Amino acid sequence: MGGAGAVGVGVGEALGVAVAGDVALGVTVLVLVELTVEVELEVGVAVRVAVPVGVAVLVLEGLTVEVELEVAVAVRVGDPVVLRTLRPVDELLVGRTLRSVEHRGKFLIFRFDGGFDGIAMTVNPMLAGLFSLQPVGAKVTKDTRLRLELEGGTELRYRDDVRMGKVYVGIDAPGLADIGPDVGTLDWGQAEFALRAKAKRSEVRNLLQDQSFISGIGNAYADEILWDAKLHPKRRVGSLTTDEMARFHLSLRSVMARGLAQVQETMPAQLGEKPRAHFKVRGRAGMLGSRCGTTIMRRRKGLGDVDLCPTCQPAPKGQLY
Repeated sequence: MGGAGAVGVGVGEALGVAVAGDVALGVTVLVLVELTVEVELEVGVAVRVAVPVGVAVLVLEGLTVEVELEVAVAVRVGDPVVLRTLRPVDELLVGRTLRSVEHRGKFLIFRFDGGFDGIAMTVNPMLAGLFSLQPVGAKVTKDTRLRLELEGGTELRYRDDVRMGKVYVGIDAPGLADIGPDVGTLDWGQAEFALRAKAKRSEVRNLLQDQSFISGIGNAYADEILWDAKLHPKRRVGSLTTDEMARFHLSLRSVMARGLAQVQETMPAQLGEKPRAHFKVRGRAGMLGSRCGTTIMRRRKGLGDVDLCPTCQPAPKGQLY
């Protein structure tokens, strides 16, 4: 396992583990219930923490999580709409052991061993997809789309109340092969960032959400980064001055670092809720901006929305807000 460190999560006889993908932050958050967590860093420091019920949060930045779970013994499909596979899912997964969960951008990859070369279940949870580990027989919520029963008497459940996410079993997930470096572990300096950004020849907001450039930034944090950098979303990368490009790079790193810290500190116990109180512009349309006092605007962009300050983020020439 590479990256900044390795994290092992021993599941054992846990009564519940909740796993949620916060795609805007580019991290995976595990809300651990009645578990012991072992964290081993590259420097050789090991930390063992007994986790109180419902209060601990482990944030993983582009790391692979080694999980010791039992062999899959049954698969129950609640809604085939979310599935993408060429063979029945039970034929592909039953009898295999789940060995790791890898986070890459907006994807979660569950790797199973068994057979000649193992198999992967890749999930793009989109905006609403959630995972939970529950005892077999526990109440099944109506938004549960897929249940994977494990030999030890637990079920890995995928929930999605709007059915936007997709679960790919035994086949490649579209976009995964082209995924860029994870925003949580990005190590580009200012010069390298500028060189790579200019090569894309795109608008700055499109650049931030281009998963082949940097993976893991969604609508919310794209707005936050551009507000912090005082850049209009429609500015083209090639039009940025040296100072603006430096500010853009600094804002990307600082906004994501602050956001990660806030998630670690304030992640609610309720699965699916996302910390948003620290946002400066996203979700604040109609309110006065904290920097200049101008009313925050919301504008449509494709199928989504963009929140910005018309004073701090002046539109490029010829562009109406």
